[in-house]
Amino acid sequence: MESSLNSALPPSLAFGVYVHIPFCVAKCHYCDFVSKPLAAGALEPYLAALEREIAVSPEAGRRAGTVFFGGGTPSLLDGDQLARLLTAVRSTFAVEDEAEISIEANPGTLTAATAADFHALGVNRVSLGVQSLDDALLARIGRRHTRHDALWAFKLLRDAGFDNLGVDLIHGLPGQTPAIWRRDLARAIDLGPEHLSLYALGIEAGTSFAAELTAGRLELPDERDELEMLALARELTASAGYEHYEISNFARPGRRCRHNLDCWNLGEYRGFGAGAHSFLRSPAPLRLANTPDIDDYVLRIASGGDAAVMREEPSPRQLAGEALMLGLRTADGVDETAFAQAHGASPAALFPEAAALGVENGWLACSAGRLRLTEPGILFSNEIFRLLF
Repeated sequence: MESSLNSALPPSLAFGVYVHIPFCVAKCHYCDFVSKPLAAGALEPYLAALEREIAVSPEAGRRAGTVFFGGGTPSLLDGDQLARLLTAVRSTFAVEDEAEISIEANPGTLTAATAADFHALGVNRVSLGVQSLDDALLARIGRRHTRHDALWAFKLLRDAGFDNLGVDLIHGLPGQTPAIWRRDLARAIDLGPEHLSLYALGIEAGTSFAAELTAGRLELPDERDELEMLALARELTASAGYEHYEISNFARPGRRCRHNLDCWNLGEYRGFGAGAHSFLRSPAPLRLANTPDIDDYVLRIASGGDAAVMREEPSPRQLAGEALMLGLRTADGVDETAFAQAHGASPAALFPEAAALGVENGWLACSAGRLRLTEPGILFSNEIFRLLF
């Protein structure tokens, strides 16, 4: 079993390290991430727990090609706090000299000093959570920054020396029209970021938007407008020289997010912090998930325990489903011959319901031996993906 599981995986990629900072200024209406507003006195015990969890990692000594600080809002950290975590990571792992070191940041949480500190510490990629450049939409979705704050944060990062910046935007927001989306996207492109993450709004259980939807108070763009927004994203980014390399991600040549690419290619990564996930390959594929309860996480680590509350050894079929889902998310799609060699059968043979649904609705197409999502298929990809597991 062990050898068959490993044979279904691509060649090993550089090991990735993920560190989760679960604190934010306020919970946004759409957010279902492991995060909560930062309370007085909550940060220090959490940072101490992170340092300890990293230090005792069973993967200590591994060569790390990427380090990613996600959240929450990691930019709530100051330079000294981030330095502590980077020291812990570098003391435990052999971080490559050319490693991609990323941090997520929100407008309104950055200062010139913290931006400069982050750059001096070796952070070389920042993903800025703008979400919209329309003040009315920002207020509607519960963001605590304005368009001016976003533009100012981008300038602070450029002035600090960052030459690899990403901007995150969301389409399909309540009250958003294709015209508003076009204006937002054009404004973001005018900033000249190296990367754009353009996410479709998802209504997740437990969020404020989910409650509004249930109560009939959430008015979302219709399918036609959603398709137009997707087409606008592809059109405007292509004309500005961005590669559409994954469903929601666009990059200048050579500026794709290496950390995410490794994850999408079933590369190994270890996650630290409340709610963090890991994927390891030796001696057999293993997925782990830490407790999402921040207080429970701190107590577990402080007592010398393990933060993982989920351990799963994926079956060959699960790995095949993940490989197909992740491959279809990318512009390259899935090489049907390589897939069959790795997993024992073609995508259509292993997942006939998903294949039939995709083909019948025009969401999947095969060309030159590669299976890809069509443009409408990108919008309805979750309908296919849910049949893979």
